[in-house]
Amino acid sequence: MGRVQKYIAAFLGIGLLIFCVWYFSAIVAYILIALVLSFMGRPLVEVLGSLRIGKFKIPRAVAALITLLVIWIVFILFFYYLTPLVINEFSALRDVNYQEVSTKLQEPIDRLNWLLSSFYGEEIDIVTLLTQQLRSVFTSKNTMGIFNSLTSSVASLFVALFSITFMTFFFLKDSGLFMKGVRTFTPQEYETHVDDAFGSIKKLLVRYFSGVFLESVIIFILLTIGFHIVGIPTNTALVIALLAGCLNIIPYLGPLTGAILGILIVLLNNVNLPVYESLLPLLGFTAMTFAIVQLIDNMILQPLIYSSSVYAHPMEIFLLILIAGSLAGPVGMILAVPAYTILRVVGYEFFAQYSVVKKLTKGISYKRNEGKGAR
Repeated sequence: MGRVQKYIAAFLGIGLLIFCVWYFSAIVAYILIALVLSFMGRPLVEVLGSLRIGKFKIPRAVAALITLLVIWIVFILFFYYLTPLVINEFSALRDVNYQEVSTKLQEPIDRLNWLLSSFYGEEIDIVTLLTQQLRSVFTSKNTMGIFNSLTSSVASLFVALFSITFMTFFFLKDSGLFMKGVRTFTPQEYETHVDDAFGSIKKLLVRYFSGVFLESVIIFILLTIGFHIVGIPTNTALVIALLAGCLNIIPYLGPLTGAILGILIVLLNNVNLPVYESLLPLLGFTAMTFAIVQLIDNMILQPLIYSSSVYAHPMEIFLLILIAGSLAGPVGMILAVPAYTILRVVGYEFFAQYSVVKKLTKGISYKRNEGKGAR
């Protein structure tokens, strides 16, 4: 096979890989999560595997099982202490008098209707528009679809938990399992490149997911402090901040969703306050808190995470996430950066002679050469 044919075959292979990542995005997500959990748990496996009690040495499978149990216990304890806060919060929302909410907000809504009608030159009623939209969504047909979707989501959650647990155990038990599978389909002359690529991918993905986790924690802390300053009760502040921190893993869409839900929760919990003297200022300060934290995230946290973990320009990441979101929705937005990181590393290892690939992988190549120089 000639050189041109080899390059054509390679590009076709990469195209097929991109299609498979998109088509099997859920399975790719399971594998990525299992790999990250195994990377995080591997130090504990090594420590347990090195322990000796007399002549007895803990088998690797047992060490992997213990590590997996520790990971599960951490998650269970997290939700054990979180669940009462969430239940109390939503129990309070259940007792809200929604007729009173409607009555309280009638005057501000009327003023907003008047402003919008003056601006657009035609009569506008926000409540009527929202009601029509909700009715179109919650028709009997759509309601059944929503119920079926929720049922399917619960089933998918159990499948995801089982799949991730199963894969994490074997990745912990056999640290080279994933690479063995990759080498099976790798020609011998490319094995060195594949090993180098996997080492870079492993390091970059661990740094990226660690950065995303740290970003969510910082968002949670900043929002909790901000809500405490504006006078939101502690339990409510913790629930909203945690919800926003978790949704923050979905780029761009997650923070907006978290802010809308947070403002809605504050509104329903404080409907008894005077509208102009207390309620609207509280909602304004809540929105301002979200806006300030989002500015900190966009201007400080995200550039640090993307520049120091995946070595990509923020504009590059922004366009990538938009494309991934249009193709695969929220799941695509979450997987966009990890998948792009993998493709960039593969491109650097196998197609660095092309100028476009060289430009796209400039950060990776610089850091790789810097690391080699340090060694």
